[in-house]
Amino acid sequence: MNAMFAKLLEAGELEFLAERVMNVIVSDAELRFSVRLDQNKLRAGVEASEADLTIEGTVYTFLLLATRKEDADTLFFRRQLKMLGISELVSGGHPRQLGARASVADRSTGACVGSDP
Repeated sequence: MNAMFAKLLEAGELEFLAERVMNVIVSDAELRFSVRLDQNKLRAGVEASEADLTIEGTVYTFLLLATRKEDADTLFFRRQLKMLGISELVSGGHPRQLGARASVADRSTGACVGSDP
């Protein structure tokens, strides 16, 4: 994972994950894990009971994001990508570094929060 995101890590573009936990759920693969940034290295672990951001989708959805064939907004509004988390984490365009702009349901209000590219 660190090799795949090496350029982003070197550029400091994943700093928004510092002291944060992001859960990733790949629903059709029954895969659930957490990701955090520790000493400028991504660390994967078991799904956290309390996460700052949770992203859920199918293998195909994550492939679309990874290959940039679709952006997170499109997948979110098509209900192919579910995102739940705190709005501070997604403001300022941070999820863009993970593939694209994002719209997220704020955990505290349920309101849709969008970030600019």
